[in-house]
Amino acid sequence: MSEIKTIQSIVFSPTGTTRQIVDRVSKSIGVEAVDTIDLTLPKSRDEWTGEVTGDLLLVGVPTYYDTIPSITLNYLSKLQGKGKWALPITVYGNVSPGACLQELCGLLKFRGFRLLAAANFVAENSFASKDLPLAIGRPDDKDLYIAYNFGKMVREKINSNLVEAEVDVADLMIGQNYTRKIEEYPENNVINLARVEFNESNCIRCFSCVEVCPIGAIDSESLTINDGLCFRCFACTRVCPSEALKPVIVKDIVDYFQTLLDKRQEPSLYI
Repeated sequence: MSEIKTIQSIVFSPTGTTRQIVDRVSKSIGVEAVDTIDLTLPKSRDEWTGEVTGDLLLVGVPTYYDTIPSITLNYLSKLQGKGKWALPITVYGNVSPGACLQELCGLLKFRGFRLLAAANFVAENSFASKDLPLAIGRPDDKDLYIAYNFGKMVREKINSNLVEAEVDVADLMIGQNYTRKIEEYPENNVINLARVEFNESNCIRCFSCVEVCPIGAIDSESLTINDGLCFRCFACTRVCPSEALKPVIVKDIVDYFQTLLDKRQEPSLYI
């Protein structure tokens, strides 16, 4: 794989945990990094032309409703692999990896990429709070160590110049989802499971919530939230310094997540 001289990342990471894992993997692969394509905020998504300059593309997304975040699909569909190598990484909140990695592998194959490796990692659940500490603090040191070693494994694979280097996608059980069309993806709609509650009396009007919202669902003047647009990533609740914003989750989900608090899921690596 002597053609892999540069690496580029494309990420969607509202709370920063997916970006953290992708960065750790990228750095340990040890080839020259070119500018990261960040699809998290509306402006950066709309400005991206679809151009990829790296020889190896790391694609990192969190799992939403068991699959790829719907907000990213139209942008990822701009990708033109043309035989380049890709490394898909998905991140889930210690509940279930769903079909996100399989779907992402299928999308990248459909866009003309070859799959060098793939991985599922675990990070703090979007619904987590001090009252529901599901995977709080993850990725932790152990996760980041695994990510670092995974990058080293990828580097060894690159340096080995294996003829049959593409990861066996059959191991990921892509099946019929392998070439699923964009319009066939399920809506990542968790509107009935949770919402963001805004307590205006606590608000100090720092506007941090507006700056991090990946969907533009928070009014830049009144700070009210468009519940129909809200993506339930809860990035706004993470950055609010005055607890003016907090996640409110239906009881059935809270009860179920409570049963998972002592169950630690671990990353899955495919290489």
